[in-house]
Amino acid sequence: MINKTKIVTFCNDGYINFCKNWLKSVENVGLQTEVLIFTLGNLSYDEMKKTNVDVIRCEDLFTNLDHIAEEFIEFETEKWCDIMFLKLKVIKYVLETGFDVLFSDSDVVFLKNDLLEIIKKTTENADCSFQMERNAKSDCVCAGFFYIKSNKRTINLLDIETTKNVCHYNNDQNLLNIRLYIASNNCRDKVLAKCYRHFLYSNLKPRHYPNVEPYNCDFYHNNHGCDFKKSIGFTWCGLNMNIFPWGPKWKTMNQLDKSKVKMVHYNGITGNKNKMNTMKQYNHWYI
Repeated sequence: MINKTKIVTFCNDGYINFCKNWLKSVENVGLQTEVLIFTLGNLSYDEMKKTNVDVIRCEDLFTNLDHIAEEFIEFETEKWCDIMFLKLKVIKYVLETGFDVLFSDSDVVFLKNDLLEIIKKTTENADCSFQMERNAKSDCVCAGFFYIKSNKRTINLLDIETTKNVCHYNNDQNLLNIRLYIASNNCRDKVLAKCYRHFLYSNLKPRHYPNVEPYNCDFYHNNHGCDFKKSIGFTWCGLNMNIFPWGPKWKTMNQLDKSKVKMVHYNGITGNKNKMNTMKQYNHWYI
């Protein structure tokens, strides 16, 4: 086992500027030598090859990509969901080579050079760790920033064929929450699982999820809402929201708390232009 870490992101032709900005933030904290970028589309590949990091074309790894859009796609459209599934496939590909992965969406900004060290320490006794999102109903894991070790359990977690059997046209984040939170017959807390299932599916668009059967999932929830285990020993944990905040959390933080933050994920902002303008507002647009 190689047991090294790759910092992975995904870029299509519509997200080139965000990926360039992301890479600049990674360079600012001295982690660029660990970067691996997967591209979809000729333009994104050509632009990323001009950088000093490793780049792989998805077209060279996978077939049947013609239906997946290369341009900027609006959130939660069907084409957007297809890209999210492709993202899981590229992460699984890296895990299968023996590398651990810190996956980051390209609307993330790296701020502190001890970021990776802290994440690895947090995940020392777990298979993976996730940035957390919080709303009025529940915490949920974010599929746009997470650290995942290379082993049989994590590769199985990201098995794309299994995910399609669970939920057709689902996106990566809902998928991971389903598989991590909801149990089959082994659920320790049936009430909690039922409540979370209600929360999850009450927020999805029904036309995207015609054949959902959440109790087909493999993982179950303990009573603490932090450490989750499968009977074979799969574990995960959440990253500290105060230093790994998602977009809405970041906006509410005072200056002292912001000074301690290791990264910011500008998710929860709809539209390419709105996202970019928000990043500029906080001086996190570097290109």
